[in-house]
Amino acid sequence: MHKVAFVVQYDGRGFHGFQYQPHMRTVQGVLEQAISRVENKDIRIEYASRTDTGVHAYYQVVSFYSNRNIEPRKWLQIMRGLLPEDVMVWKVAYVPDSFHPQRTPHEKEYIYRLSRCPLSVFDRGYGWWVRHLNVDVLRREIEYVQGTHDFVYFSKTGAPRQNTIRTLHVSLTEAGKYVILSFRSSGFLYGMVRLIVGTLVEVATGRLPQGASGKVLEGDISLRGKSAPAGGLFLKEIRYNKIDIKWQEECESDEDDNT
Repeated sequence: MHKVAFVVQYDGRGFHGFQYQPHMRTVQGVLEQAISRVENKDIRIEYASRTDTGVHAYYQVVSFYSNRNIEPRKWLQIMRGLLPEDVMVWKVAYVPDSFHPQRTPHEKEYIYRLSRCPLSVFDRGYGWWVRHLNVDVLRREIEYVQGTHDFVYFSKTGAPRQNTIRTLHVSLTEAGKYVILSFRSSGFLYGMVRLIVGTLVEVATGRLPQGASGKVLEGDISLRGKSAPAGGLFLKEIRYNKIDIKWQEECESDEDDNT
């Protein structure tokens, strides 16, 4: 028996989130159905992040035990034939039994795409058009959520945690009409990134006073913005700190991709 890990990409628009829900189309459900066909038995996967309805992923990590002796890149070919067009297994590796996508120490990165111009018909569902966005104000407001804080007031109810303190690294990049916000941390609370983005945007468009993000951290949720639309959020990458995973891709030339 081997433990197999996949890096999975998906377009979140057609799913009711990642996590399995009865009678709903979810990414976990689609993956487990395909893998179970290969294994000829019901398979349950482990995963790194539970993304919400409409949220996309460049780099979701899942793992499972396999009884099949399949060469890693052959897995990619098999899964391509079994999965729908809005889900893709991008990379594959055999990993130690001790590996768990969520519990093995790691850092996650989410990005949020803001647009200062109307989105084309090809980009709708993959960003948020924000009118009158003041990028200078946005940069300053980001500083309130940088670093280590208790983010309990930037989380949705429904997923209580004993520890709500997180260390967050936020950066802003301008790329043409887009303003890309990057959020890196070893862990995120439920709904945290979208609530932070929603608050930052309301400050940067003048609907909330500057410094509101800091006041929310102190407990004043009257200054918290609405949750940003799901379509602008992407799970960009997951970096594992204490394990060297030998990821393999289907379109490699000379060497395996070990990033």
